[in-house]
Amino acid sequence: MNSSQAGLRVPVLLGRICAVLRGHSAYISGEELADIRYKLAQAIGSADTRVILGLLERTRQLCGGMGSFNDLFVTDQAGHDIKPKDIDRVNSRLQRLQGSCMSL
Repeated sequence: MNSSQAGLRVPVLLGRICAVLRGHSAYISGEELADIRYKLAQAIGSADTRVILGLLERTRQLCGGMGSFNDLFVTDQAGHDIKPKDIDRVNSRLQRLQGSCMSL
């Protein structure tokens, strides 16, 4: 996938991630992801490849490594706003989104 294709896909992906995180009061990196999403939309509008690549790299950094979005597990025991019956479903969705982040 080239940077333009990834750049077009990332705002949608980040929007989905932010919605899941905000929906369960799990704000790890949420504000920074929202900031990247906003700036990426502007960069795509201006076709600024340098900025798009920089924002994609920032997204990869947030989504990888210890303490990152990839380590997040939404659970009521961690203080997140989630019902025990929804934990598996929500975390399965997060894992799919995490995988999508890593494939950018």
